[in-house]
Amino acid sequence: MKLMRYPAVCAAALLLSAPALADKPGFGDTFTFKVGGMDYSADAKFSTTLAGNEEIKLDLDDLGMDTTATNLWLGFNWQFADSWGLSASYSSFDGDGEERAAEDGNFDDIEWSVNATLESELDLKFYIVDLSWDFINTGRTHLGVGVGLHIADIKSGVSATVEVDVDGMPVDPPLDLGASSSSVTAPLPNFSVEGGHRFGDSFYVGGRIGYFALEVDDVDGSLVTASAFGEWRPGGGKLGVGLGYQFIDIDVEDNSSSRRKKQLDLSGDGPILYVSLGL
Repeated sequence: MKLMRYPAVCAAALLLSAPALADKPGFGDTFTFKVGGMDYSADAKFSTTLAGNEEIKLDLDDLGMDTTATNLWLGFNWQFADSWGLSASYSSFDGDGEERAAEDGNFDDIEWSVNATLESELDLKFYIVDLSWDFINTGRTHLGVGVGLHIADIKSGVSATVEVDVDGMPVDPPLDLGASSSSVTAPLPNFSVEGGHRFGDSFYVGGRIGYFALEVDDVDGSLVTASAFGEWRPGGGKLGVGLGYQFIDIDVEDNSSSRRKKQLDLSGDGPILYVSLGL
């Protein structure tokens, strides 16, 4: 064989024909657990409207509700193959407020007039699960696509009272106009693009952006998500600390009941500080 006379050429040919050796992205862990806190800032409008009533969306500012909250954030990743991974996360937002109504309004089966006192609460929980595949994976740099399910568990409530005067004297307690609560669980699929790069053995940065819009039965929704993370592991060990950012925009309309329609328009974002453990 004449090629055997040129060992350098043979070696180059073998290297070019062999498949690229991949490694697990990030820090090479099979399992990664993350726990921390997220300083969430939300802008939301929601409504529950009975058939025949005017549709009125309530927003957080009009209800005197704080638009920021710091809550628990959890993350998990299972890298079950070099280019395949399953990730999950949990975040939440909750708030309550009290404000005088600036205009007439309604929520579910209660109605009020201007100057009624409104007490409200909003509880949001987000569960995200993504399956990802990296079409580029050098062990240090990876880029891929993902498909997942993002579940928004939404609970809201409003109560209304109004002050009544008799002979010029206010009646105590105020007249109770009623209270009502509403809940929606919206499972929305999501397609994403994600990637990351490890610098040396101790620092990794990564991110993901996703979008989907779908009508499932009588629930119509759209979802936009984005996140970015930077994590440092001293000496390339198993324990680390990270700083991240998460954004979510979700629009949900629930027409599953012929008697009422539920709607939520929410956008929220905030920084995340967490610690991690890789196994």
